[in-house]
Amino acid sequence: MQNTATAAAPALPVKISYSVEEAVEATGIGRSYIYLALKHGELASLKLGKRRLIMRDDLLTWLASKRAA
Repeated sequence: MQNTATAAAPALPVKISYSVEEAVEATGIGRSYIYLALKHGELASLKLGKRRLIMRDDLLTWLASKRAA
């Protein structure tokens, strides 16, 4: 019997915020590209201690803006 199920794009885990590494894993976008977007102010983040966190809504908005471009 053939498996006809198609693989859907992986959904972002339901979290309020992501570390850069988690954002990389969830989106499949390269780490350096994420850091470049942060550096240029395209993607918002906050820093708590040594950790940089990206809010889920900001990540989704940024991804949507890339699709529209």
